[in-house]
Amino acid sequence: MTVKRSLGPFDPKPREQLAIAGEEAGLASSPGLKEHILIVDDEKRIVQIGQEMLEHLGYQVTGLTSSMEALESVRRQPQQYDLVITDFTMPQMNGLELAGELNRLSPGMPIILYTAKSKAVSPEKAKKLGIKDYRGMHLTLVPPICSILPHGGISQDHAGI
Repeated sequence: MTVKRSLGPFDPKPREQLAIAGEEAGLASSPGLKEHILIVDDEKRIVQIGQEMLEHLGYQVTGLTSSMEALESVRRQPQQYDLVITDFTMPQMNGLELAGELNRLSPGMPIILYTAKSKAVSPEKAKKLGIKDYRGMHLTLVPPICSILPHGGISQDHAGI
């Protein structure tokens, strides 16, 4: 079975849309948050959109399109990231494998896994790999980020962002 993901037509002004969405939700950008998030997905557009959304919310974000590159980045500086958000389905190393390696390199590093496969991992296995939250492809990330990071200065009431 092939799962196709679509983010709709490309809009060259995502920052503008994010600012409008934030204003409509009653949120202000939260500059000064110290948390550094690593987002990993083999699809460049998903990384770009996720990175811009999280930066707009005030986080420092590194976006990578290779699980191997993400692993190497953490290997070089294990304390650099406060949270990793990763896709499940990627070439070379899937999100579960990446989570296992990250947990080995930096035990306790929180990880959010997102996937279109609803039964890709059991809750027990996810916990063992350091996965703190498991999301479908709709990517409502604000609630899990706020519950995982200590300075997640965004209200959890705004789950649709």
